Amino acid sequence: MDILDRKDFVLKALDILDKKITPNITGCAVILGSISRNCNKGKPYHNSAFFIEDKKIISVINKQLLPTYDLFDERRYYQEGQNSFPVNYKGLKLGIHICEDMWRKESEAFQKLYKIDPVDNLGEQGVDIFINISASPFARGKDKIRENLMKRYISKWNVPFILVNTVGANDSIVFDGQSKYISSEGKVLIEAKDFEEDLVIVDTEKEPNTKIIKDSDTETVYKALILGLKDYVRKNGFKGIVIGVSGGIDSALCAALAKEAVGARNVTCVTMPTRFSSKGSVVDSQKLCKNLGVEFIKIPIEDIFNRVVGDINSNAKPDLRDMALENLQPRIRGTILMAFSNSRDGRIVIAPGNKSEIATGYCTLYGDTCGALALIGDIYKTEVYELCKFINRNKEIIPKEIMQKKPSAELRHQQYDTDTLPAYDALDEVLKLYVEKEISPEEIYKKVSMKKEIVDFVINLVIKSEFKRKQLPPVIKVSEKSFILDRRWPIVHKFR
Repeated sequence: MDILDRKDFVLKALDILDKKITPNITGCAVILGSISRNCNKGKPYHNSAFFIEDKKIISVINKQLLPTYDLFDERRYYQEGQNSFPVNYKGLKLGIHICEDMWRKESEAFQKLYKIDPVDNLGEQGVDIFINISASPFARGKDKIRENLMKRYISKWNVPFILVNTVGANDSIVFDGQSKYISSEGKVLIEAKDFEEDLVIVDTEKEPNTKIIKDSDTETVYKALILGLKDYVRKNGFKGIVIGVSGGIDSALCAALAKEAVGARNVTCVTMPTRFSSKGSVVDSQKLCKNLGVEFIKIPIEDIFNRVVGDINSNAKPDLRDMALENLQPRIRGTILMAFSNSRDGRIVIAPGNKSEIATGYCTLYGDTCGALALIGDIYKTEVYELCKFINRNKEIIPKEIMQKKPSAELRHQQYDTDTLPAYDALDEVLKLYVEKEISPEEIYKKVSMKKEIVDFVINLVIKSEFKRKQLPPVIKVSEKSFILDRRWPIVHKFR
C-alpha cells in the first residue's frame, strides 16, 4: 500500500537486499521478490524477482501483469515490466515470473485486462521449468484455481512447474502458502503445508514421495481465520482478545477461533444480560467458556440500561422507544468491552458480526460492530454453522444448545432474526448472487425460488447499509468478494 510512497522504506528495502542478503548467498542461487527502481519513464518502481547467485544479482525479472481489481491496485505504485526471458542456471533455462503473470487466462475469462501472456512468452523461448513466486491471497477454493492454471501451462509446454506462495497474514489478507511442484505430466508431486511456514526440497531429477494436502473448503477457511487473527494480534503487538458472548452462535465461533489463535489464557469472554436475555444466554455462554478453558465474566447491564434510559427520558423528548431502546443495549455492551480492552494489558475487542448481518445492516453501529477486527465479517451465517460443526467434529466444544437455538439478538422479548430478515439459507442465496457474483436483480429473480418482493427487500437492505460498512473494523478475507476490502461502493448514489 502507500508505505511504498515512503522513500525511506524503499531505501531500506534496497539496502537490505544489496548489503545483507546478496553478499551472504554462496554456493547456491536464490530467487526472491522485492522492489527495484524503474530507470525509464513511468512509475518509479518495479515489482521484481531477483535471481542471486554467488554474491551477485544475476537477473532482475519485473512483474508484467499488474492487477487493479478487487483488493489489488498495483498500477498505483509500480510500472509494468516489458519482457519475458529465461534465466540460465547450471544448464537449465528457468522461466521465472511473478504471481499475476500466470493469471492472464483466468483474468481473461471475466475481463480483458492484459494483452500479453508472460508465461506463454517464456514457453515460446524454451524453458526447462516454470517458477512462479507469489503473494497470492487466500480465498475459499482458490488453491484449486492456482493448480489448474499451472496445469494449463504444463499441458501446453510440457515442462514442470514450481509455485512458491508466501504464508502469513497482514491486515485483512491471509496468504495460505501451499507451494507446490507439478511434473511435466501434470501430476502434483509435492505440496507444502497450508497456513504455516514450511521447507520443501524438490529434486527435479527424481520422482519424490508424493506429499499432498487434502483439506476440505471448510477446514481451509477455519485455518485462514485462525492465522488471520493470530497474525493480526501478534504483528501488532497486542496481548490478547476480549469478546462479548451472548449465547449465540456467532460469538461462540469467535471465541473458539480466538482460543486457537492466541491460547485460552489470553482470551476474556464477557456476558452482559438484560431482562431480554434468555436463560441460555448466560448458561450456554458459561458452558462454552468452560469447554474452551477461557476466562468468563458476567456483568448484568440491566441497571445501567435503566439509568441511561431514565436520564435521557427525563431530559429529552420524545422518550426513547423501539429501536432506540434495542440499540442502546449493544452500545452499552460495547462500552464495557472497550473498558476491558483498555484495562486488560492490550487485549483487543473482536466484533462478532457475520457477513449476512453486515450485508443487510442487521447490526448496531458502536455496539456489536465495536472492535478492532470483524473476525467473521466475510463468513455468511450459513457458513458459521458449517465452521461450528467442523470445530465439533471430534467432541462438543460449542454447546449443542447454542447450535440448535433460533438466532436472536435478544434486544426485546420473543425477538428472532426472522422477524426482520428472511431465513438465512434463503437470505445467503440472494446475497451470494448479488454481492459475490454481482448479477442484476432481474437475473436473481430467475435463479431463486423466493418472491420478487423479498429479493428486492434484501437488495435494498444491502444498498442502504453501506454507510455502516464504511465504519466497520477490518474483516479477515476468505471469499473472492469481501466487504470493505474488495467491494468498493459509494455511500451516496441513486443506482438501484
